[in-house]
Amino acid sequence: MKIVIYNINSFGGNYEYAKALFDTTQKWGKIERCSLLVPTISPLADGPNLCKILMSDKPGMSNRVLRQFHFVYRSFVNPWRFYKFLKKQQPSIVVFNDFDQLSSIVWSFFFNKLRKRHLFGVILHDPDRDHYFAQKGISAYTMKKVMSIMDVAFHHGYIPTKSYYSETLRKVEIPHGIYTPAPVDAGFQSFLREQKGRDNLIGILGNIRDEKNYEIIIESLKNLPNTKLLIAGSPASSSVNTQLYREKIRQDGLEERVIWVEKFLSDNELIAAITVCDVISLYYKETFTSQSGILNLIAPFKKRVIVSNGESSLKQVVLKYQIGVLVEPGNKHAFVETAQKLLTEEQQLFDEKWTKYLNDHSWENNIKTIVKTFETLKPGS
Repeated sequence: MKIVIYNINSFGGNYEYAKALFDTTQKWGKIERCSLLVPTISPLADGPNLCKILMSDKPGMSNRVLRQFHFVYRSFVNPWRFYKFLKKQQPSIVVFNDFDQLSSIVWSFFFNKLRKRHLFGVILHDPDRDHYFAQKGISAYTMKKVMSIMDVAFHHGYIPTKSYYSETLRKVEIPHGIYTPAPVDAGFQSFLREQKGRDNLIGILGNIRDEKNYEIIIESLKNLPNTKLLIAGSPASSSVNTQLYREKIRQDGLEERVIWVEKFLSDNELIAAITVCDVISLYYKETFTSQSGILNLIAPFKKRVIVSNGESSLKQVVLKYQIGVLVEPGNKHAFVETAQKLLTEEQQLFDEKWTKYLNDHSWENNIKTIVKTFETLKPGS
C-alpha cells in the first residue's frame, strides 16, 4: 500500500500533524511507501519520500497587497503541481491534510480524472467552512468542489451538518495522536518567566487569527488581578491586522500586563511558552470550528484550559475527559469567572484526567484507522 500526504503549509498545527503522520508511517513498517508533499522552504531535513515541491507559504515581501496576491497565486499553483505529481504515481491512498479551497473550482475538475487510479481522503481539521469567504454561498460552493473528489472524510469527533458533506459521504472518526514535546527553548522560557514574575499567566498561543477572541480576553484582564496575558505567535495570514489588538492593549492601559511576542514560534519556543503558562485559552469564536489537535501539544504538560462551548470536536473531547472548562462564546463575564476558578483549583484534579486522555491516543492508531478504512474501498467507487 502506498500513501501520499498533501500539506500546503510549512508551519502551524496542520504541518505538525502531517509530520507526525509521515514519521509514524516510516516507523510502522506496514506501508510500502509514504510520500509527504510540503513547501520548498519546509524545515524538515531532506530524506526519502519527502517531496519539497510546493510554493513557499512565507512570501518575501512586506507589502500586504503583494502578500495576498502571493496567497491567491500559490492556491492555483500548488494543486497543479500536486496533480502532475499524482499523474506519475502508481495507485495510492491520497490524504489531503490541507487543501486549497480558494481554487477548488478549477483543480477539482482535474483531480476527478485521477479517481480511477487513486483513492482520495481529507482530514477535516476545521470542518465548518461556511466563513472561508465573506459570502457563505461561495464558501459552501467551493467546499462542495473540494469534497466532490473525496472518497472519505476523516474527523476528530465532530462534523457539522452542511450541504457540502453529503449523506453518502463516508465519514470516519480518527484519534488525534500525541505530539512528542520538543526540547524547551531555555532562553525563551527564562524570558517569559521574567516577564511573568509572580503573577498568574494566561496564554493565547500559535497563529494569530481573529477567531481566538483576543478582544474579550484582553478586556477580561481588568477583572483578573495578579494575572498577565501572553499572546505569542505570527499572523495566520496576510489579512490579519495585529495592530488592532496592540492598539486596544494601549487604549486599555494594559501594556504592562500583556506580554506580546509577534513572531513565528519554533517548536522549542512553543513548548517553552506552554510550560510557563498557568492556563491556556482555546476560547474561540463561534465562527471557528476547532478540532482537538492543540490539546495534544498541551497534554504532556497537563495544563488547565478554557474552551469555547461552541460545537466542535474540541468541545466533545473536553466533555469526554473533563480536561478543561467550557465557556459560552462571547461571554466576558463567564470567561473571567472561569479563569478565576481555574487559577485557584488544585493541579492534581487535572493531572488524573489528563493521564486518561494521554493513554487513549496515539499516532499509530490514527494511521491504522486510515489504512483500515481505505482497505474497504476501490478507486472510482
